[in-house]
Amino acid sequence: MMEPRLLATYEGLAIRLLELLEAQQRALESTDVDEFARLVAERGRVQDALGAVAAEVAEGPDRIGLQRFLDRAAMLDRAIAVAAKRLLNDLSSELREMRHGRHALQGYGRNGGTVGVPSAFLDTLG
Repeated sequence: MMEPRLLATYEGLAIRLLELLEAQQRALESTDVDEFARLVAERGRVQDALGAVAAEVAEGPDRIGLQRFLDRAAMLDRAIAVAAKRLLNDLSSELREMRHGRHALQGYGRNGGTVGVPSAFLDTLG
């Protein structure tokens, strides 16, 4: 059985890690990148501390409980990674569209600037 002090530390860290994972999901859903970055930093500190505690956990029921917790945390982490990648792709697309728009505006502002498509195409658009 795990020492009571170690068990309390482990449980507190485990709860905090799950809270951070859930907060990261919410930050991504609301596209709060600054909050997400802050949570990533805190999560790293909690994971380091949890790793130190886990190293002291002997084989047996406590180790099985630890593994179940780590499996759940890994599942949440994979979901966060998918959401982060989706957000990054969305932001990349928006930036690309903005860049194309900026280039078009720069072209229109020059003397003799033209729209980059044949006029016949524009006529078909109505």
